[in-house]
Amino acid sequence: MSVKRRNYVLLGLVAVAVLGPTSSVLAETGANRFVLVQNDLEDSMKREALDAARYTLFARQARERGNQDLAAVFERVANTEQTAHLQRLASLAGGEVTITPAEQDAELAKLPNQSDEANLRSAMTNERFQANTMRSDMVNRALKYGDIEAAQTFLNVGEGEIKNLLEFRSALKQLKRSQPQSTTAGS
Repeated sequence: MSVKRRNYVLLGLVAVAVLGPTSSVLAETGANRFVLVQNDLEDSMKREALDAARYTLFARQARERGNQDLAAVFERVANTEQTAHLQRLASLAGGEVTITPAEQDAELAKLPNQSDEANLRSAMTNERFQANTMRSDMVNRALKYGDIEAAQTFLNVGEGEIKNLLEFRSALKQLKRSQPQSTTAGS
């Protein structure tokens, strides 16, 4: 989430906290308020569980290629997804992850065995999408329906996604520095 966008979201949190949710919005939506936010929580939990599994797979692939440092980065982020993000969302949602091992295996089977650099770029794209698009949409939806706790949770998890993205960016720079520079002869 960009700094400008984060400031607008924080301003929205303050406005709702001070003014309270708009009663007409809550009256119009009725039971849908909880359902929409709950759906976002459950979707987030599934994504975090899949991300943890994906990054664990990427760590194994990096380790098999002899890149222990990169494997450690993927394992650290997988652990963050599993413990910090997933647990925070699950405690708010009041439930466990609703993804089965078979669903997880099917999703992982779709992933090609790519280079370490390609895996990093894929992870960065995923974290960027979650931080900038998905989480901010969820924060805004939770604010719209007056669920401050969910909005704050989405905001906190989104900040965690940004930290993951920055860690992956740093790992990519390190990977590029460690790769031998290829020179091509000009014609």
